[in-house]
Amino acid sequence: MATLESFYDQHKQGQLGEAEAGYRELLADNPLDAEAHHLLAILLRQRGSLTEAFNHARRAVELTPDRVNYLVTLAALEFHGRLFDRARTHFEAALVLDPNRTDAYSALGHIALAQGDIARAEERFTYAMRGDQERPEVLTGYGHVLMAKGQTDDAVKYFTRAATVAPKDPAPLAQLGRAYLAKKMPDFALKALERSLELDPDQPLVRVIMAQAHMSKNQVADARAALAPLLAGPPNAQLLGQLACGDIARATGDVPTALGHYRAAHALDPGEFGPIDRETELLLRVGDSDGALAALDAALAQRPESLALRRRKGQHLGALGRHAEAAALLAEVVRDTDSPAVQLDLATARALLGDWEGAGDAAAQIGDGLGQLSAQARLIAARTALERGDLAAGQAQLSRVEHEVLEAEQQRMAHALGGLLNDSQGRHERALALWLDAHRASPRNPPPPLPNVDATALEAAIEGARSGPKPVLGRRPQALLLGTPGSGVELVAALLVDQPTLHLRQDRFAVDPRRDWVSEPDSASHVDLRDLSAIERLGRRYTRPLDASGFDGHGGLIDWIPSFDARCLPLLHAVFGEVKLIIVGRDPRDALLNWLAIGGSHRYGVESMESAATWLRSALDHLILAAKLGRLKMLAIDSERLLSDGPRQRTQLARFLELDAIEPGEHFNGALRADSGLPARLPQGHWQGYQSGLASVLRLL
Repeated sequence: MATLESFYDQHKQGQLGEAEAGYRELLADNPLDAEAHHLLAILLRQRGSLTEAFNHARRAVELTPDRVNYLVTLAALEFHGRLFDRARTHFEAALVLDPNRTDAYSALGHIALAQGDIARAEERFTYAMRGDQERPEVLTGYGHVLMAKGQTDDAVKYFTRAATVAPKDPAPLAQLGRAYLAKKMPDFALKALERSLELDPDQPLVRVIMAQAHMSKNQVADARAALAPLLAGPPNAQLLGQLACGDIARATGDVPTALGHYRAAHALDPGEFGPIDRETELLLRVGDSDGALAALDAALAQRPESLALRRRKGQHLGALGRHAEAAALLAEVVRDTDSPAVQLDLATARALLGDWEGAGDAAAQIGDGLGQLSAQARLIAARTALERGDLAAGQAQLSRVEHEVLEAEQQRMAHALGGLLNDSQGRHERALALWLDAHRASPRNPPPPLPNVDATALEAAIEGARSGPKPVLGRRPQALLLGTPGSGVELVAALLVDQPTLHLRQDRFAVDPRRDWVSEPDSASHVDLRDLSAIERLGRRYTRPLDASGFDGHGGLIDWIPSFDARCLPLLHAVFGEVKLIIVGRDPRDALLNWLAIGGSHRYGVESMESAATWLRSALDHLILAAKLGRLKMLAIDSERLLSDGPRQRTQLARFLELDAIEPGEHFNGALRADSGLPARLPQGHWQGYQSGLASVLRLL
């Protein structure tokens, strides 16, 4: 008579069909046989029938809840199905019964990694290694922890050891390749990844990492070749391949192709958040905020219940300055989830809307012990208290984050808010010190060098360019928008974005900014402006990034230049013929203080007050040269008057741009409050309270 033991022998010998039939026969006669349920669950997992395997494993635990191996099998299936909370419960129950289960400690470490709890993961893997230092999944898991902590050299050692202990397991080799890539050693990475694929060619993520390694060596063709099998594989592999191909196209500046890949990935699985997230991020990077919003709306039409999409739209609306809509949408999302991250988004949106009571209420829902989320909530609460004039409460909130391990940007915010707190109390020297600390806590890009310019030589070069040949350029900007940090240029930029017939390009402020001879005239210093072909090449150099970004040319193009170099003036005449300049400014002393205290779109760092004042003076000198010698149509706008005498200033701007009218909209209203939650600007004349602390640098302005 056949027994469970005989069927188990068949199972061990790989006779899965015979063993499965035997287990099912036994269960038909005795459905309360827990061991038959357990063994059948293991067999079904081997055969890929995970749902049925889970059902049998759960039944085995129900029948015999004190068997450790039953709990571990059920927990492993739950972990495989990403049911992490259930898996953690059952692995911990197994450890109560047997505290020496290394596999349970290891699995709990991997769950903690998947949930982003690095400290808990490290603790669990440490316990696992006490039981068995040679288990490859333990070594690999601890290597993951070290990678997350930035200890890449040590991670390589653990991944290498895991690969040595389990030479036929492709997983440690894959992670070793990832670690070598993080160490910027792509050749070593590729060797490890190739060995991993030899053991198991069906590893989509390994092919993606391999493509990244090739891209780090600028081997674009090899990167695409590594991904080619994914594009011909099953849907999940195709999705990863399309995303990775999109990343390659984006890295090479081919925006339309990148968008095509991301959209193809989205079509494969409309419920997957990654493709639409990448698409909208790229559209925002190239300045197409309307396109990003349209893509989100299209995705939501397919998946209106998606919390991730709704949250992303709320974040995007906030970035567009549409804070009321953002807050309303995020409030709906909060009602559907208890996620502290979404609660923090809501608090931020309400703060940017100026709803300080609502922002404080939302921030108060985020408890302590959540790391960066808790710290960010305390910073919002501090800003809320300052806005209410409750300086004691603001100081109390800032004190709660003093001993936290903050990210650089949070440290910057804490110092900036501390500066505002001291500013409100008239402690100006302390405010200055904290604002400088804020710049040093989160280093920004240094402002670009602006050389001294010989006015006579510049005027001669401009005249020569005006009398030379002119190319026919289809995408000539209607105007350039210019303004220094602290000038309030963001207000004018937001006003222009609100106009439906204008297209403001903001991609020079992006993480990967657009660069050309407009922002870097040194790069065209060798060009003979009497040579039409050379001028045409400059024209193509200007238009090529616009074409690659998908800009269709409709609407008046306004190009926002972060830092204007007057040496660009002859090039403007040679390439564009005519282009208008919109120059935004305010009292340089207020501009300097605002740059220090608030920052702005330029994201230029301040190393010292002396260096900032010296650079600002130089930047103003270049704008003055443009106004005096540029021979271009120019409109100067005082950002303070745009607020105090808005209708008249907007009328002048409309006439300058040949529009019927210019009206403020959501972007302009949103620009009245900075994206960080700090005030957008300090009041006019505020510098006067800092005459003592700024005495040594005001003379430079």
